Amino acid sequence: MARPYRPRPNPTTVMEREAAATPVAVSSVKFYVTILTLTQFDLSNTNNTLYYDLALNMTVRNPNKRIGIYYDSIEARAMYQGQRFDSQILETFYQGHREYLTFASSVQRAEHCSFGRQRNQEITITRRIQGFMRWK
Repeated sequence: MARPYRPRPNPTTVMEREAAATPVAVSSVKFYVTILTLTQFDLSNTNNTLYYDLALNMTVRNPNKRIGIYYDSIEARAMYQGQRFDSQILETFYQGHREYLTFASSVQRAEHCSFGRQRNQEITITRRIQGFMRWK
């Protein structure tokens, strides 16, 4: 009686399965602000309108040797005294392993805001990047 034919597994397929099951250490992505320019920041006392011109250049570094990153939805927010006064959705993009990417965000607007201000006061503006990432 003849033995039934059983194809041998392809060695590359076995290696791919083993590689997929091997845990990989993922390093943190680094964000650096390279240029930040605020050329106008005026709050009108009569109608609480904030006039501003804000430009920001950031560099994103992926330190991982084997892992690329998909940035699916990235939102950059500008905040003053804990209140968001600007929000901008950035393009989705892919970043390869050990790669640097630089992107720019520039906004010139007049927004109605409800926070108060005193004259000659030091101000702190926070720029927060928030979004979803996938590892490849």
